[in-house]
Amino acid sequence: MNGIVFWTAYICMHSASVYEELGLKCHVIIACKSLEYGTFGGLNMKNVEIVHIENKNDANTLIGRTPNYVHINGTLKTYRGIEVFGYALHELLKKRYFVMSVNMEQYQWCYIFNYQILIS
Repeated sequence: MNGIVFWTAYICMHSASVYEELGLKCHVIIACKSLEYGTFGGLNMKNVEIVHIENKNDANTLIGRTPNYVHINGTLKTYRGIEVFGYALHELLKKRYFVMSVNMEQYQWCYIFNYQILIS
């Protein structure tokens, strides 16, 4: 494995620290449509490469240079404006790349920990 590509419409502040920490261990690429996250604006990312995906050509270029990467795709469903991510997922699967779908929302470990204490 040469690295990880995260395919996401935008860089969410909830998962930004995950990308940065993984970037300390391996090459991390964030393939995104926008750096803007709602009204918070863009994030100043460290330890990652950001690739803007606007069209099929952008997707094909990135796919072509990352055959030995793990591709993590949170775009199993697309909506107006990010159809290119559905296209990219189709191409990755067609080429038999290693693709995973991972929900990158924050893991609520504190609730599980407290629940385990209560049932002990």
